[in-house]
Amino acid sequence: MLTHQISTQDNQQPPGVILRLQSKTHKTGYILLFVLSILSLFLGFAALYFGITATINAIEKFGPAIFWNVSKGYLLSAILSGLLFIILFVLSIPKQGLQIDISEDGFILYKGKQVNQWYWSSINKIKIKVARQRILKKEARRSYKVLISCNDDMQLKLNDSLENIDNFIQILRDKTYSNLLRQARSAFNAEEYINFGRLLIHQQQGLLIGRKHIPWEHIEHIAIKKGLISFKIKDRKRAYKLPLHQLENIDILLALIETRKRISQSDR
Repeated sequence: MLTHQISTQDNQQPPGVILRLQSKTHKTGYILLFVLSILSLFLGFAALYFGITATINAIEKFGPAIFWNVSKGYLLSAILSGLLFIILFVLSIPKQGLQIDISEDGFILYKGKQVNQWYWSSINKIKIKVARQRILKKEARRSYKVLISCNDDMQLKLNDSLENIDNFIQILRDKTYSNLLRQARSAFNAEEYINFGRLLIHQQQGLLIGRKHIPWEHIEHIAIKKGLISFKIKDRKRAYKLPLHQLENIDILLALIETRKRISQSDR
C-alpha cells in the first residue's frame, strides 16, 4: 500500500474511477452542538454574574466570612458550564471527511491531505459486522462496520459514516473473492489449518472452534440465519452458534465448507 500527501482534491471523478464514495455530512448535528455550546457558555457567564452580585451583597450585609458559603454554588455552576462548553464546542468541529475512489485495481482513500492506495490483490482479511434495527419484527435499517487488513498489516475501519457503504462492501467482496479463494484452496488442499477468526478449518480434520474439535462426519447440518452460523452436531441437542461478524473472510469460509457440507442460508 502506498501513502503520500496531496494539497487539493479534484471533485470531478478522474479517469479509471468506476465509483466515488464520500462520507456523509451531518451539518445539522454540528450546528446543534455549536448552538448548545454557546448556550452553555452563556449560562456559565450568567451563573458567574449572579454569583458575583449575590456575593457582594452578602459581604456588605454579613462580612467577608460569608464569601464561600454564598459563592461556592455559583462557582461550581460556572465551572461545570465552562467544561460543558469545551466538550460541546470540540464535538461541534466537523471531522475530516472521507472519500473513496474505486477502480478496477483497488481503491484510493482520501482523508484530509492523506491519501492511501489499496490494491484488491493485497487485501487478505475482511470482517463485516451488520446490525439490524427492527420495528414490529420487520427490519427497518441496517448498519455496517467493516475491518479490512492488508498483507503489510495495515488496517482500515469503515462504518456508516460512508455513503453507500453497502455498495462498497459488495464491490470489496466481489473484487477480492477470486484471489482470497485461490489462496485458501491452496492451503486447504495442502491439508493446512486455515484461520477465519473464531473458527479454523481443515480439509480432513473438520472444524476447530476454540478448543472444540468437530470432525466433518459429526456435522449434521449447517445453517446461516440472522447474523449467526450454526453447526448441528450428532448426539447434541444444541447447535454451536457463532456470530458472523466474529469470522473473517466469511465468503471464503462458506465456499470451503460447501466442498464438504451443504449450507442452508435464509438471511445473513
